Amino acid sequence: MSFKKLMLGTAAGGGSGWILEYDGSLGSGANGGGRVLSGDGTDDGNMYCMFCGSTNSDGAIIIKFDKDGTVSADRRVSSSSYAITSGSMEIDTSENLYISLRQDIDTGSGSQTRIGLIKLNSSLSEQSEVFYSFGTISAGSFSSLATRGSNLYIVGSFDTATGRRPTGIVVSQSTLNVSSSHGFASFGQNRGRVVKHDSSGNIFVGGNYRGGSSGDRYLFYKFGTTFSSNSLGREYTGTSGYLNDLDIDSSGNIYTIGFCELGYPNTRDNLVAKLNSSGTAQWTKSLVLSGDNNTNGFISGDSTQTGIAIKNTSEGPVTVHQDNRNVDSSYNDINISLWNDSNGSLVESYGIACTSHQWQTSISSSNLGALITDTHVYHHARANNKNYILKLPIKDGSAVYGNYTLNGVNFTIDDNSASDTDANDNFGSTTTGPQTRSITKTTQTNWSDSAVSVTPNKLDL
Repeated sequence: MSFKKLMLGTAAGGGSGWILEYDGSLGSGANGGGRVLSGDGTDDGNMYCMFCGSTNSDGAIIIKFDKDGTVSADRRVSSSSYAITSGSMEIDTSENLYISLRQDIDTGSGSQTRIGLIKLNSSLSEQSEVFYSFGTISAGSFSSLATRGSNLYIVGSFDTATGRRPTGIVVSQSTLNVSSSHGFASFGQNRGRVVKHDSSGNIFVGGNYRGGSSGDRYLFYKFGTTFSSNSLGREYTGTSGYLNDLDIDSSGNIYTIGFCELGYPNTRDNLVAKLNSSGTAQWTKSLVLSGDNNTNGFISGDSTQTGIAIKNTSEGPVTVHQDNRNVDSSYNDINISLWNDSNGSLVESYGIACTSHQWQTSISSSNLGALITDTHVYHHARANNKNYILKLPIKDGSAVYGNYTLNGVNFTIDDNSASDTDANDNFGSTTTGPQTRSITKTTQTNWSDSAVSVTPNKLDL
Protein backbone atom coordinates (compact mmCIF):
# COMPACT_ATOMS: atom_id res chain seq x y z
CA MET A 1 0.00 0.00 0.00
CA SER A 2 1.26 3.46 -0.80
CA PHE A 3 0.20 6.87 0.41
CA LYS A 4 0.80 10.26 -1.11
CA LYS A 5 0.37 13.54 0.76
CA LEU A 6 -0.36 16.67 -1.27
CA MET A 7 -0.16 20.20 0.11
CA LEU A 8 -2.41 22.01 -2.33
CA GLY A 9 -4.56 25.10 -2.27
CA THR A 10 -4.34 28.17 -0.10
CA ALA A 11 -5.85 27.89 3.36
CA ALA A 12 -7.63 30.91 4.77
CA GLY A 13 -6.53 30.25 8.32
CA GLY A 14 -4.90 27.87 10.75
CA GLY A 15 -7.86 25.61 11.44
CA SER A 16 -7.23 21.90 11.32
CA GLY A 17 -8.87 19.78 8.69
CA TRP A 18 -8.24 17.97 5.43
CA ILE A 19 -9.78 16.36 2.37
CA LEU A 20 -8.76 12.87 1.26
CA GLU A 21 -9.51 12.03 -2.36
CA TYR A 22 -9.78 8.43 -3.57
CA ASP A 23 -10.16 7.04 -7.06
CA GLY A 24 -13.86 6.68 -7.75
CA SER A 25 -13.36 3.14 -9.06
CA LEU A 26 -12.78 2.05 -5.46
CA GLY A 27 -16.48 2.57 -4.86
CA SER A 28 -18.18 2.90 -8.21
CA GLY A 29 -21.70 1.98 -7.12
CA ALA A 30 -24.49 4.51 -7.04
CA ASN A 31 -24.39 4.39 -3.25
CA GLY A 32 -20.67 4.99 -3.08
CA GLY A 33 -19.87 3.83 0.42
CA GLY A 34 -20.56 4.36 4.07
CA ARG A 35 -20.08 6.57 7.07
CA VAL A 36 -16.82 7.03 8.95
CA LEU A 37 -16.35 5.03 12.16
CA SER A 38 -13.91 5.45 15.05
CA GLY A 39 -12.50 2.87 17.41
CA ASP A 40 -13.03 5.08 20.46
CA GLY A 41 -15.36 7.82 19.21
CA THR A 42 -12.63 10.46 19.38
CA ASP A 43 -10.01 11.97 17.08
CA ASP A 44 -7.31 9.89 18.71
CA GLY A 45 -8.45 6.42 17.68
CA ASN A 46 -8.21 4.61 14.38
CA MET A 47 -10.92 5.44 11.87
CA TYR A 48 -12.55 3.36 9.19
CA CYS A 49 -14.63 3.98 6.08
CA MET A 50 -16.09 1.60 3.50
CA PHE A 51 -16.47 2.20 -0.24
CA CYS A 52 -19.11 0.03 -1.90
CA GLY A 53 -18.94 -1.14 -5.50
CA SER A 54 -21.72 -1.86 -7.97
CA THR A 55 -20.92 -5.46 -8.98
CA ASN A 56 -20.05 -8.71 -7.22
CA SER A 57 -16.39 -8.45 -8.19
CA ASP A 58 -16.22 -4.86 -6.91
CA GLY A 59 -17.21 -5.86 -3.40
CA ALA A 60 -16.34 -3.23 -0.82
CA ILE A 61 -13.04 -1.62 0.12
CA ILE A 62 -12.43 -0.78 3.78
CA ILE A 63 -9.91 1.96 4.60
CA LYS A 64 -8.23 2.36 8.01
CA PHE A 65 -6.64 5.75 8.76
CA ASP A 66 -5.79 8.13 11.61
CA LYS A 67 -6.72 11.72 12.51
CA ASP A 68 -4.00 13.00 10.18
CA GLY A 69 -5.48 11.06 7.28
CA THR A 70 -2.58 8.61 7.12
CA VAL A 71 -3.76 5.23 5.81
CA SER A 72 -2.47 2.20 7.75
CA ALA A 73 -4.50 -0.62 6.17
CA ASP A 74 -6.91 -1.32 3.34
CA ARG A 75 -8.76 -4.44 2.23
CA ARG A 76 -11.27 -5.56 -0.37
CA VAL A 77 -14.12 -7.89 0.58
CA SER A 78 -15.85 -9.45 -2.41
CA SER A 79 -17.85 -12.45 -3.58
CA SER A 80 -18.71 -14.17 -6.83
CA SER A 81 -22.21 -14.71 -5.48
CA TYR A 82 -23.31 -11.52 -3.73
CA ALA A 83 -22.73 -7.81 -4.07
CA ILE A 84 -22.14 -5.20 -1.37
CA THR A 85 -23.84 -2.24 -2.99
CA SER A 86 -25.21 -0.60 0.16
CA GLY A 87 -23.64 -2.32 3.12
CA SER A 88 -23.70 -1.04 6.69
CA MET A 89 -20.63 -1.20 8.94
CA GLU A 90 -20.13 -1.09 12.72
CA ILE A 91 -17.14 -1.50 15.05
CA ASP A 92 -16.72 -2.97 18.53
CA THR A 93 -14.31 -2.00 21.33
CA SER A 94 -11.67 -4.45 20.01
CA GLU A 95 -11.98 -2.78 16.61
CA ASN A 96 -13.53 -5.79 14.96
CA LEU A 97 -15.64 -4.62 12.04
CA TYR A 98 -19.06 -5.99 11.13
CA ILE A 99 -20.48 -5.46 7.64
CA SER A 100 -24.10 -6.25 6.92
CA LEU A 101 -25.37 -6.58 3.38
CA ARG A 102 -28.26 -7.77 1.28
CA GLN A 103 -27.91 -11.25 -0.21
CA ASP A 104 -30.23 -12.41 -3.01
CA ILE A 105 -30.58 -16.13 -3.68
CA ASP A 106 -32.61 -18.38 -5.94
CA THR A 107 -34.47 -20.87 -3.76
CA GLY A 108 -35.65 -22.91 -6.73
CA SER A 109 -39.19 -21.71 -6.20
CA GLY A 110 -38.43 -18.00 -6.34
CA SER A 111 -35.97 -15.44 -5.07
CA GLN A 112 -35.24 -14.63 -1.44
CA THR A 113 -33.19 -11.90 0.23
CA ARG A 114 -31.27 -12.49 3.44
CA ILE A 115 -29.22 -10.43 5.88
CA GLY A 116 -25.57 -11.26 5.30
CA LEU A 117 -22.87 -10.45 7.86
CA ILE A 118 -19.07 -10.40 7.57
CA LYS A 119 -16.72 -9.95 10.53
CA LEU A 120 -13.19 -8.53 10.08
CA ASN A 121 -10.51 -7.91 12.70
CA SER A 122 -8.65 -4.61 13.20
CA SER A 123 -6.13 -5.68 10.54
CA LEU A 124 -9.09 -6.01 8.16
CA SER A 125 -8.71 -9.78 7.75
CA GLU A 126 -11.92 -11.78 7.53
CA GLN A 127 -12.85 -13.72 10.67
CA SER A 128 -16.24 -15.20 9.85
CA GLU A 129 -19.28 -14.82 7.64
CA VAL A 130 -22.90 -15.82 8.17
CA PHE A 131 -26.38 -14.97 7.00
CA TYR A 132 -29.63 -14.56 8.94
CA SER A 133 -33.01 -15.71 7.66
CA PHE A 134 -36.60 -15.99 8.83
CA GLY A 135 -38.01 -19.09 7.15
CA THR A 136 -38.56 -18.34 3.48
CA ILE A 137 -39.45 -14.70 4.12
CA SER A 138 -37.37 -12.10 2.28
CA ALA A 139 -35.36 -9.50 4.18
CA GLY A 140 -35.31 -5.84 3.28
CA SER A 141 -32.70 -4.05 1.22
CA PHE A 142 -30.45 -3.05 4.10
CA SER A 143 -29.94 -3.31 7.83
CA SER A 144 -28.47 -1.11 10.58
CA LEU A 145 -25.90 -2.17 13.18
CA ALA A 146 -24.77 -1.21 16.68
CA THR A 147 -22.43 -2.78 19.23
CA ARG A 148 -22.39 -2.65 23.01
CA GLY A 149 -20.60 -4.88 25.51
CA SER A 150 -20.39 -8.36 23.97
CA ASN A 151 -23.44 -7.91 21.74
CA LEU A 152 -24.05 -6.88 18.17
CA TYR A 153 -27.49 -5.46 17.39
CA ILE A 154 -29.03 -5.76 13.94
CA VAL A 155 -32.20 -4.01 12.78
CA GLY A 156 -33.54 -5.30 9.48
CA SER A 157 -36.89 -6.19 8.01
CA PHE A 158 -38.75 -9.26 6.80
CA ASP A 159 -41.77 -9.18 4.48
CA THR A 160 -44.31 -11.01 6.60
CA ALA A 161 -47.92 -11.25 5.50
CA THR A 162 -49.07 -9.34 8.59
CA GLY A 163 -46.92 -6.37 7.66
CA ARG A 164 -44.73 -6.61 10.77
CA ARG A 165 -41.53 -6.03 8.88
CA PRO A 166 -38.98 -4.43 11.23
CA THR A 167 -36.96 -6.95 13.24
CA GLY A 168 -34.42 -6.41 16.01
CA ILE A 169 -31.81 -9.14 16.44
CA VAL A 170 -29.32 -9.50 19.32
CA VAL A 171 -26.18 -11.38 18.28
CA SER A 172 -23.06 -12.51 20.14
CA GLN A 173 -20.00 -10.67 18.81
CA SER A 174 -17.77 -13.71 19.32
CA THR A 175 -19.99 -16.45 17.83
CA LEU A 176 -22.50 -14.38 15.82
CA ASN A 177 -25.20 -16.59 17.33
CA VAL A 178 -28.66 -15.09 17.85
CA SER A 179 -29.64 -14.70 21.52
CA SER A 180 -32.99 -12.99 20.93
CA SER A 181 -35.00 -11.47 18.10
CA HIS A 182 -38.30 -9.63 17.93
CA GLY A 183 -40.48 -8.20 15.21
CA PHE A 184 -42.10 -4.81 15.68
CA ALA A 185 -45.85 -5.01 15.19
CA SER A 186 -48.24 -2.69 13.38
CA PHE A 187 -46.06 -1.52 10.51
CA GLY A 188 -46.57 -1.68 6.79
CA GLN A 189 -43.16 -0.33 5.76
CA ASN A 190 -39.92 0.47 7.53
CA ARG A 191 -36.42 1.77 7.11
CA GLY A 192 -34.42 1.20 10.28
CA ARG A 193 -31.85 3.87 9.52
CA VAL A 194 -30.12 4.02 12.88
CA VAL A 195 -29.81 1.96 16.06
CA LYS A 196 -28.09 3.44 19.14
CA HIS A 197 -27.79 2.84 22.91
CA ASP A 198 -27.97 5.03 25.97
CA SER A 199 -25.68 4.67 28.99
CA SER A 200 -28.02 2.11 30.57
CA GLY A 201 -28.03 -0.13 27.52
CA ASN A 202 -31.52 0.77 26.33
CA ILE A 203 -31.84 0.43 22.55
CA PHE A 204 -33.09 3.26 20.35
CA VAL A 205 -34.20 2.63 16.78
CA GLY A 206 -34.93 5.51 14.42
CA GLY A 207 -36.04 5.65 10.84
CA ASN A 208 -39.15 6.00 8.77
CA TYR A 209 -42.10 3.74 9.45
CA ARG A 210 -45.53 3.56 7.91
CA GLY A 211 -47.60 2.70 10.96
CA GLY A 212 -50.95 2.11 9.33
CA SER A 213 -51.14 5.64 7.93
CA SER A 214 -50.29 7.00 4.51
CA GLY A 215 -46.82 8.37 4.09
CA ASP A 216 -43.60 7.50 5.89
CA ARG A 217 -43.09 9.05 9.30
CA TYR A 218 -40.06 10.54 11.10
CA LEU A 219 -40.07 8.27 14.13
CA PHE A 220 -38.01 6.58 16.85
CA TYR A 221 -38.54 3.90 19.49
CA LYS A 222 -36.88 3.14 22.81
CA PHE A 223 -36.58 -0.52 23.80
CA GLY A 224 -35.06 -2.21 26.83
CA THR A 225 -31.71 -3.99 26.70
CA THR A 226 -33.23 -6.33 24.09
CA PHE A 227 -36.00 -5.67 21.60
CA SER A 228 -38.57 -7.53 23.72
CA SER A 229 -40.22 -4.47 25.29
CA ASN A 230 -40.92 -0.95 24.08
CA SER A 231 -41.04 1.91 26.59
CA LEU A 232 -41.21 4.99 24.36
CA GLY A 233 -42.20 5.80 20.81
CA ARG A 234 -42.43 9.26 19.24
CA GLU A 235 -43.65 10.07 15.73
CA TYR A 236 -43.61 13.42 13.96
CA THR A 237 -47.22 13.43 12.85
CA GLY A 238 -49.04 15.02 9.96
CA THR A 239 -46.25 15.03 7.41
CA SER A 240 -44.06 12.57 5.55
CA GLY A 241 -40.49 12.32 6.72
CA TYR A 242 -37.48 10.24 7.68
CA LEU A 243 -35.30 10.21 10.79
CA ASN A 244 -31.66 9.65 9.83
CA ASP A 245 -29.72 9.84 13.08
CA LEU A 246 -30.13 10.26 16.85
CA ASP A 247 -28.00 10.67 19.94
CA ILE A 248 -28.73 10.21 23.66
CA ASP A 249 -26.86 12.17 26.35
CA SER A 250 -26.08 11.11 29.93
CA SER A 251 -29.37 12.62 31.18
CA GLY A 252 -31.42 10.65 28.71
CA ASN A 253 -32.18 13.60 26.42
CA ILE A 254 -32.70 12.49 22.83
CA TYR A 255 -31.37 14.45 19.85
CA THR A 256 -32.77 13.64 16.41
CA ILE A 257 -32.19 14.75 12.84
CA GLY A 258 -33.75 13.98 9.49
CA PHE A 259 -36.10 15.60 7.03
CA CYS A 260 -39.83 16.20 6.72
CA GLU A 261 -42.23 18.00 4.42
CA LEU A 262 -42.36 20.98 6.77
CA GLY A 263 -43.66 23.41 4.17
CA TYR A 264 -41.97 26.48 5.60
CA PRO A 265 -40.89 29.20 3.18
CA ASN A 266 -37.17 29.75 2.74
CA THR A 267 -36.17 26.55 4.49
CA ARG A 268 -34.75 23.19 3.74
CA ASP A 269 -37.20 20.58 4.91
CA ASN A 270 -34.86 19.31 7.61
CA LEU A 271 -35.87 18.71 11.21
CA VAL A 272 -33.55 18.93 14.22
CA ALA A 273 -35.11 18.25 17.62
CA LYS A 274 -34.23 17.72 21.27
CA LEU A 275 -36.60 15.68 23.44
CA ASN A 276 -36.24 14.81 27.11
CA SER A 277 -36.13 11.25 28.46
CA SER A 278 -39.95 11.16 28.58
CA GLY A 279 -40.21 12.11 24.92
CA THR A 280 -41.35 15.71 25.46
CA ALA A 281 -39.89 18.06 22.86
CA GLN A 282 -37.55 20.69 24.33
CA TRP A 283 -37.09 22.42 20.99
CA THR A 284 -37.68 21.66 17.31
CA LYS A 285 -35.77 23.54 14.63
CA SER A 286 -35.08 23.72 10.93
CA LEU A 287 -31.91 25.09 9.33
CA VAL A 288 -32.57 28.03 6.99
CA LEU A 289 -30.04 29.04 4.35
CA SER A 290 -30.33 32.36 2.53
CA GLY A 291 -30.86 32.04 -1.20
CA ASP A 292 -33.22 29.10 -1.00
CA ASN A 293 -35.85 31.15 -2.83
CA ASN A 294 -38.73 29.34 -1.14
CA THR A 295 -37.61 26.05 -2.68
CA ASN A 296 -37.38 23.27 -0.15
CA GLY A 297 -34.88 20.45 -0.22
CA PHE A 298 -37.27 17.57 0.35
CA ILE A 299 -37.48 14.83 -2.26
CA SER A 300 -39.62 11.84 -1.40
CA GLY A 301 -37.84 8.50 -1.21
CA ASP A 302 -35.07 6.87 0.76
CA SER A 303 -32.34 8.27 -1.50
CA THR A 304 -32.94 11.72 -0.08
CA GLN A 305 -30.83 13.17 2.67
CA THR A 306 -30.78 16.58 4.21
CA GLY A 307 -30.17 16.15 7.92
CA ILE A 308 -27.58 13.36 8.06
CA ALA A 309 -25.97 13.19 11.51
CA ILE A 310 -26.26 14.64 15.01
CA LYS A 311 -24.28 14.41 18.25
CA ASN A 312 -24.40 16.38 21.49
CA THR A 313 -20.76 17.33 22.07
CA SER A 314 -19.15 19.30 24.89
CA GLU A 315 -19.58 22.37 22.66
CA GLY A 316 -23.27 21.67 22.09
CA PRO A 317 -25.30 19.69 19.54
CA VAL A 318 -23.54 19.40 16.18
CA THR A 319 -25.32 18.50 12.95
CA VAL A 320 -24.28 17.59 9.43
CA HIS A 321 -26.58 18.41 6.52
CA GLN A 322 -26.00 17.53 2.89
CA ASP A 323 -28.35 19.73 0.95
CA ASN A 324 -29.76 19.41 -2.52
CA ARG A 325 -28.95 23.04 -3.38
CA ASN A 326 -26.33 25.52 -2.31
CA VAL A 327 -27.18 29.04 -1.23
CA ASP A 328 -26.25 30.35 -4.67
CA SER A 329 -28.59 27.78 -6.30
CA SER A 330 -25.65 26.45 -8.30
CA TYR A 331 -23.82 23.94 -6.12
CA ASN A 332 -25.10 21.86 -3.25
CA ASP A 333 -23.08 21.93 -0.05
CA ILE A 334 -22.34 19.96 3.09
CA ASN A 335 -23.19 22.05 6.15
CA ILE A 336 -21.63 21.82 9.61
CA SER A 337 -23.77 23.48 12.30
CA LEU A 338 -23.32 24.03 16.03
CA TRP A 339 -26.51 24.60 18.09
CA ASN A 340 -27.30 25.96 21.56
CA ASP A 341 -28.25 23.01 23.74
CA SER A 342 -30.64 25.04 25.91
CA ASN A 343 -32.91 26.58 23.27
CA GLY A 344 -31.83 25.17 19.90
CA SER A 345 -30.65 28.49 18.50
CA LEU A 346 -27.91 28.32 15.90
CA VAL A 347 -24.44 29.20 17.22
CA GLU A 348 -22.62 28.95 13.91
CA SER A 349 -22.91 27.21 10.55
CA TYR A 350 -20.78 26.94 7.45
CA GLY A 351 -20.68 24.88 4.27
CA ILE A 352 -18.28 23.16 1.91
CA ALA A 353 -19.19 23.00 -1.78
CA CYS A 354 -17.49 21.12 -4.60
CA THR A 355 -17.61 23.99 -7.08
CA SER A 356 -16.17 22.03 -9.99
CA HIS A 357 -18.94 19.46 -9.77
CA GLN A 358 -21.73 18.56 -7.33
CA TRP A 359 -21.80 16.45 -4.21
CA GLN A 360 -23.63 13.24 -5.01
CA THR A 361 -27.08 13.40 -3.41
CA SER A 362 -28.42 9.94 -4.20
CA ILE A 363 -27.01 7.92 -1.31
CA SER A 364 -28.64 4.90 0.27
CA SER A 365 -30.04 5.29 3.77
CA SER A 366 -27.60 2.74 5.13
CA ASN A 367 -24.70 4.94 4.03
CA LEU A 368 -25.83 8.11 5.74
CA GLY A 369 -24.07 9.34 8.84
CA ALA A 370 -20.83 11.00 9.87
CA LEU A 371 -18.40 10.62 12.75
CA ILE A 372 -18.75 13.65 15.03
CA THR A 373 -16.17 14.07 17.79
CA ASP A 374 -15.74 16.90 20.30
CA THR A 375 -13.61 18.79 17.80
CA HIS A 376 -14.30 17.59 14.24
CA VAL A 377 -16.68 16.05 11.77
CA TYR A 378 -15.44 13.22 9.56
CA HIS A 379 -17.76 12.69 6.61
CA HIS A 380 -17.68 10.55 3.47
CA ALA A 381 -19.01 12.10 0.26
CA ARG A 382 -18.79 11.59 -3.49
CA ALA A 383 -18.26 14.04 -6.35
CA ASN A 384 -16.71 13.88 -9.82
CA ASN A 385 -17.01 10.05 -9.63
CA LYS A 386 -14.53 10.08 -6.76
CA ASN A 387 -14.74 9.36 -3.04
CA TYR A 388 -13.84 12.06 -0.52
CA ILE A 389 -13.36 11.88 3.23
CA LEU A 390 -13.71 15.32 4.81
CA LYS A 391 -12.31 16.39 8.18
CA LEU A 392 -13.92 19.68 9.26
CA PRO A 393 -13.96 21.59 12.58
CA ILE A 394 -17.22 21.73 14.53
CA LYS A 395 -16.41 25.15 16.00
CA ASP A 396 -14.74 28.28 14.57
CA GLY A 397 -15.18 26.98 11.05
CA SER A 398 -14.05 30.35 9.71
CA ALA A 399 -10.49 29.17 10.36
CA VAL A 400 -10.75 27.00 7.24
CA TYR A 401 -12.76 29.36 5.01
CA GLY A 402 -11.26 29.71 1.55
CA ASN A 403 -11.00 28.32 -1.96
CA TYR A 404 -9.05 25.11 -2.48
CA THR A 405 -7.97 22.93 -5.37
CA LEU A 406 -7.13 19.24 -5.25
CA ASN A 407 -6.20 17.42 -8.47
CA GLY A 408 -8.02 20.02 -10.54
CA VAL A 409 -11.21 19.81 -8.45
CA ASN A 410 -12.27 23.02 -6.71
CA PHE A 411 -13.81 23.40 -3.26
CA THR A 412 -15.14 26.44 -1.43
CA ILE A 413 -15.61 26.60 2.35
CA ASP A 414 -17.53 29.65 3.53
CA ASP A 415 -20.27 31.07 5.70
CA ASN A 416 -23.64 29.88 4.44
CA SER A 417 -25.63 32.73 6.06
CA ALA A 418 -27.66 30.18 7.97
CA SER A 419 -30.27 30.85 10.62
CA ASP A 420 -32.62 28.69 12.62
CA THR A 421 -36.40 28.72 12.53
CA ASP A 422 -38.84 27.07 14.89
CA ALA A 423 -40.62 24.00 13.60
CA ASN A 424 -43.95 22.92 15.01
CA ASP A 425 -43.91 20.47 17.89
CA ASN A 426 -45.86 17.75 16.11
CA PHE A 427 -44.43 14.85 18.09
CA GLY A 428 -47.06 12.35 19.15
CA SER A 429 -46.91 9.00 20.90
CA THR A 430 -46.78 5.76 18.99
CA THR A 431 -46.38 2.23 20.26
CA THR A 432 -45.36 -1.21 19.08
CA GLY A 433 -45.85 -4.66 20.55
CA PRO A 434 -42.64 -6.61 19.93
CA GLN A 435 -43.22 -10.24 19.05
CA THR A 436 -40.70 -13.09 19.32
CA ARG A 437 -39.31 -14.01 15.91
CA SER A 438 -37.23 -17.10 15.13
CA ILE A 439 -34.17 -15.94 13.23
CA THR A 440 -31.75 -18.60 11.97
CA LYS A 441 -28.00 -18.10 11.62
CA THR A 442 -26.22 -20.04 8.86
CA THR A 443 -22.46 -20.13 8.36
CA GLN A 444 -21.27 -19.53 4.81
CA THR A 445 -18.05 -19.23 2.80
CA ASN A 446 -19.13 -17.01 -0.08
CA TRP A 447 -16.88 -14.06 0.69
CA SER A 448 -13.16 -13.49 0.50
CA ASP A 449 -10.83 -10.66 1.49
CA SER A 450 -7.84 -9.54 -0.50
CA ALA A 451 -5.16 -6.87 -0.42
CA VAL A 452 -5.69 -3.67 -2.35
CA SER A 453 -3.40 -0.68 -2.75
CA VAL A 454 -5.07 2.70 -2.41
CA THR A 455 -3.28 5.99 -2.90
CA PRO A 456 -5.37 8.89 -1.64
CA ASN A 457 -4.46 12.46 -2.40
CA LYS A 458 -4.59 14.78 0.59
CA LEU A 459 -5.39 18.46 0.85
CA ASP A 460 -4.67 20.14 4.20
CA LEU A 461 -7.09 22.93 5.14
